[in-house]
Amino acid sequence: MGSGPDFVDWEMVADAITPGCRALIINSPHNPGGLCLKPEDIDALRGLVRKHGLYVISDEVYEHIVFDGKEHLSLLRDPEIFARSFVIGSFGKTYHVTGWRVGYCISPASLMTEFLRIHQFINFSTNTPISYALADYMKENPDFHKNLGGFYQEKRDLFISLLADSRF
Repeated sequence: MGSGPDFVDWEMVADAITPGCRALIINSPHNPGGLCLKPEDIDALRGLVRKHGLYVISDEVYEHIVFDGKEHLSLLRDPEIFARSFVIGSFGKTYHVTGWRVGYCISPASLMTEFLRIHQFINFSTNTPISYALADYMKENPDFHKNLGGFYQEKRDLFISLLADSRF
């Protein structure tokens, strides 16, 4: 991954796929760079998924934390890619409760059946009161996530301005 208009060097990714490769892990919006997949990136990913029969694990936990007018394009929007994807989200990142470890995975029913076979062995901290508290907050503040990018962009811009005259 790099900066600039291409975000991902898809030719390099394609060259790295071996016969033993079963899945690609995508992180968009990227942490810490904040770069987001663009439509041409999704087109390239779709081609690789189709050509190699790959699954995709899409880490989208920062979906609401995007800056500078960028847009997060979830793999949930592409039926062909989604058919072979596990899309991971996080209430913890969105609602500033990362220690609560409350997230979710969205995938087609056939993949979710397989996911749930291992979920019971890796889920370790979510409890009922925290789940209800989060649900209540979301119900009372349905638009909270809409201002999240601006909230963090303001902090980022302040930090950058404070570094402007420093050696950093």
